[in-house]
Amino acid sequence: SFYHPTKVLNGGYADYFSLIPFLTGKDLLRGAIIGVSGGAVGRTIFAAKPPSMKIAIDGIEIDPEVVESAKKYFALGKQPTNIHIADGRMFLTDSKALYDFILIDAFQEQLYIPFYLLTVEFFNIANEHLADNGVFALNFISSSRETALYESTVKTLQEVFPHIYSFRVPDSSNFLFIGSKKEINFESLEIPEFLKSTQTEFSQGLKREIEIKRTVPIFRDDRSAVELMTEKSIF
Repeated sequence: SFYHPTKVLNGGYADYFSLIPFLTGKDLLRGAIIGVSGGAVGRTIFAAKPPSMKIAIDGIEIDPEVVESAKKYFALGKQPTNIHIADGRMFLTDSKALYDFILIDAFQEQLYIPFYLLTVEFFNIANEHLADNGVFALNFISSSRETALYESTVKTLQEVFPHIYSFRVPDSSNFLFIGSKKEINFESLEIPEFLKSTQTEFSQGLKREIEIKRTVPIFRDDRSAVELMTEKSIF
């Protein structure tokens, strides 16, 4: 995570997460972020929104010590995110809330997405908690779009979401996956002027994911090789 008391954007993946609320076409939104860490994603979203947009965010973080450190060093307590100490998947499973956006930014050892947040079963849980125009977004690490990890993730997402898009964050191994129930128009977003260059870069780098021709597995709760595939895709 990063924190700067006066800067909103820093060129990292959180800048592009700040565009997600605008994809819903709504001004009154409820969102969830699984994996709060230092609070960079929520902070960027709140800082980027125009005054007319009202956003309530549930931030779910499994480690209470991370939250305490974020409050001490990253000013987490100054943002209006509602913090919940819980496992993200269990939180959604137990929740009756519908969200306009659900963002996944959870990693183990800075590298591995917990396998149970990357399966058909979890994506179904997330989809059930999305409003009709809701958007699901996932921060993802891979060396390229050609790895088995990347292609398996696309195939797994396609089992649940009718529309899948991906964007590679410039000069990094981070990708953002976006899943939605309805097609998204990325070109005609009404966004603040200071986000226009970020939005242009995002739109130009966006890829609509289609059929994966290579035979790769779909991740399921009872059969997932996320950790092994991650190592092969990075090292």
